[in-house]
Amino acid sequence: MRSALWGLVGTFAAEIIILGAGTWLGTSPMFQLLALAIGVIVTLLFLWLPPLRDLELRWPVRRAEHRSTCLDTDAERVSRYQRNQGLFLVHKAATPSRYPGQKADVTIRLAQHGDGPLSKGTVASVEYVLGKQFEDHARVRTNPRDGFALEESLYAPLLVLARVGFTDGTPDLLLERYINFPGDGGEHA
Repeated sequence: MRSALWGLVGTFAAEIIILGAGTWLGTSPMFQLLALAIGVIVTLLFLWLPPLRDLELRWPVRRAEHRSTCLDTDAERVSRYQRNQGLFLVHKAATPSRYPGQKADVTIRLAQHGDGPLSKGTVASVEYVLGKQFEDHARVRTNPRDGFALEESLYAPLLVLARVGFTDGTPDLLLERYINFPGDGGEHA
């Protein structure tokens, strides 16, 4: 189908060129035969040349549609900043761990994007929930100077939830962070 389409395009292009030249040179029967021969040759070239035969005609991608998708995801991004009040969990991992049987020593802390509760001093505490495999799976931190940091030694990656409490009556905020580290078999921290 594509080859036939290109053959028609080639023939049409050759005919236009020859007809344009024909108006300048005249339309003798010999010239019309020459025009037909050139049209056939161009058609055969378009049918048999692999690079031209396999070339697809495509409509350009609509930039407005792409822009619309970007705007939707950007709006969601901004919404998350607002919903979290600019607060996020971050982590840093050091490998190997200093402790036998563990793979990494990890520090998890609260970080502030722009102005917000952490920079204004209205965060009261962060309760980290590590999971049932830990003896003390929920740990509360109250030191704002280190970003309410939690230091932990891990043998495998895990999902951490953190409940952020405020001093100004703002409802608690629940954040999450997947804690990974070099050598865990996945993406590196």
